[in-house]
Amino acid sequence: MKHRSLVSIIGVAALALSVAACGGGDNGGNGAEADSEIQGRIEVIVPWAAGGGSDQATRQLLIAAEPLCDTTFIVSNRTGAAGATGHEAGAAASPDGKTLMDMTAEITLLPHLGNTEVSIADFTPVMRFASISPAFVVPADSPLETIDDLIAAMQAGDTVRVGTTGRGGIWDVAAGGFEQAIGANFTERVPYDGGASIIQAVLGGHLEVGVLAAPEVQAQAESGELRVLAIADDERTAILPDVPTLKESGIDWATRTWFGIAGPAGLPEGQVAALEACLTEAWNTEDYQTFLTNQGYNAAWMNAADFGEFVEAEDAAFAELLPTIYDN
Repeated sequence: MKHRSLVSIIGVAALALSVAACGGGDNGGNGAEADSEIQGRIEVIVPWAAGGGSDQATRQLLIAAEPLCDTTFIVSNRTGAAGATGHEAGAAASPDGKTLMDMTAEITLLPHLGNTEVSIADFTPVMRFASISPAFVVPADSPLETIDDLIAAMQAGDTVRVGTTGRGGIWDVAAGGFEQAIGANFTERVPYDGGASIIQAVLGGHLEVGVLAAPEVQAQAESGELRVLAIADDERTAILPDVPTLKESGIDWATRTWFGIAGPAGLPEGQVAALEACLTEAWNTEDYQTFLTNQGYNAAWMNAADFGEFVEAEDAAFAELLPTIYDN
């Protein structure tokens, strides 16, 4: 359990060790040689709280990666401002390989909402390791039995309130993009502080629909309390394999939240290649794949080049979409 304890260090201890790492010791050579070597101790910034989905997926990957990358990873949770605080800290780090971060979908959203001056240009993608699909859910006794029923109700002007994570949250964007795709609006997009609150509001009759992470609704869907109408992603999710995607119903809209390892802009190509190789090896381990499956993550791996192209495409799409979802 040696590696697990190392990766679990957070807060003040993590920062102290990170500073110590920068202050001295053999960091694998110098000059061009150092540019292709993994550093001896690496701080990994997670822009969300310890114990959350992003944090857990990152920590488990790093646990598997420590012996393969022959280094120590120290997770530092930098929370606040809907992910902006952590991303700003990651962008401000020196591109020397001593600081990486868990870059998440919010970096393609927040800049276009005026919530941060940091953008995708401030990062060097290394690899994407997971994603989570949004699910559209209703109470099991709802008259809305299919996604087509939901569309018909919205287009008819019926009262259809939807619970989401609020302005700029990826699940609110999922609901807003759905509105754009079908040419009709929910009566109200009601903000909640998380999936559990949305589920309770749907079950309690305060909402007609909820949009939230697919893994969060698995238990209620299996127990028969909730009906999942559709998944708003490009492919079905393994956690709810019988639920169709919006695209299967002819609705051209898909999104998801995702997690990837990135460095500050200017991270040397040699270090990117070395990190991508050992992190990918860790991603492919049986333990990590089992973790992804059991927790309901999509095993959405991408190499550095593909991840970079994906992030650019997401950023461009949201730059166009968000002004139509949020007009003020």
